[in-house]
Amino acid sequence: MPHPPTPFAVLRPGPHELRFYLGDAIEHLRQSPAGSVSAIVTSPPYNLGIRYRTFDDGQPREDYLAWTDTWVAAAAHALTADGSLFLNVGGKPTDPWTAFDVAQ
Repeated sequence: MPHPPTPFAVLRPGPHELRFYLGDAIEHLRQSPAGSVSAIVTSPPYNLGIRYRTFDDGQPREDYLAWTDTWVAAAAHALTADGSLFLNVGGKPTDPWTAFDVAQ
């Protein structure tokens, strides 16, 4: 059974505990026990050609969507049955349908 990753920060506002993680989301989600995360808030790279230090944001469409499938599968593994995924996705005028493909 995987061990959950170490949180970057923990907040306890009342009876709840909020844990924040810094690092590769796919690895953190894969390391989390199945069904152990109640909410994921994410704004993944949009594949718009933005220069990041460690991520190629100008991948061929098929590669980007395959990468999306990978992180979505990791999120599905970690989320509880009634968990929520809050997803922010962008697009560009030359490829306006990518955001819909990601959401699908």
